[in-house]
Amino acid sequence: MVEKVRATTSDTYIQNLKKQLKESLESHRLRREDYINSVRRDNDKMDTIKRVGADLQARVKVEFRALHQILHDEETCVLEQLRREQGEELDKVQRHLEDVKLAVRQLEENMRMLQQASAATENNVLTELPQISPHVQVDIGPEFDVNAFSNKYTAPLQYITWRKMFKSLKPGPSPLTFDVDSAHPSIYVSRDKTLAVECDNTTAHADNHKRFLQCVNILATQGFQSGRHYWEVEVGSKPKWDLGVASEAVNRRLRIKLSPENGYWTLRLRNGNEYSAGTQPWTRLHFRSSPQRLGSS
Repeated sequence: MVEKVRATTSDTYIQNLKKQLKESLESHRLRREDYINSVRRDNDKMDTIKRVGADLQARVKVEFRALHQILHDEETCVLEQLRREQGEELDKVQRHLEDVKLAVRQLEENMRMLQQASAATENNVLTELPQISPHVQVDIGPEFDVNAFSNKYTAPLQYITWRKMFKSLKPGPSPLTFDVDSAHPSIYVSRDKTLAVECDNTTAHADNHKRFLQCVNILATQGFQSGRHYWEVEVGSKPKWDLGVASEAVNRRLRIKLSPENGYWTLRLRNGNEYSAGTQPWTRLHFRSSPQRLGSS
């Protein structure tokens, strides 16, 4: 009777041990699959970083070919910055990739020990679970914002670089002229159509389908349907303004928010120092100093 009880107890213990080993092995297998998928994602990110970096280098070179030889040093500087930032992005993903690979190797070693222990239970020679290494915790990996990385190098580099090197340079984009027919009745437009001022009183204007009736807006005479464009607007020390581009099909009869959903891509200033991008909701922007002239592209 005593031997029978001992045998039953031993069988139960072995079965519980087998169950624990099976559960632990399954947990390791699932975690290994997650990390392998993470390795695949990291490799994809690295390919993207390399591709975007190569595209940006090509774009920078094309931009600089149009400049005079005097800009060669600036071109070299910009490309070096691009390669450095690309390298920093690659390094972040590479470090995460190595961490994930280490975690995979450790999990595989743990799985090997668990499999050996599981095999030992078949011969009833295992009396306790093997000592396995603790899991290496790996985060989901660094994010790579392609747009943020690209936008720094897709601006009109020729003009920006020229202005940086020649502070006294005056020729630039052709000055905009305002479309008087689009002006809200409270906007005064100078005779040469290069100055627009909001007034307290409304001005009598002929009503037409181009005029803004609710939003205090005015459009430039110049428009475009494709290509790359750049212009500058003098805002001075005004405490309030909105500036950007608008679709020709925007509703000019109703008061609507200036947002991409409504056909507007804008920046705005309120209360003298509160800058925002015209998104839903507003995205606060921070400048080191208050700009007197804004460039848009």
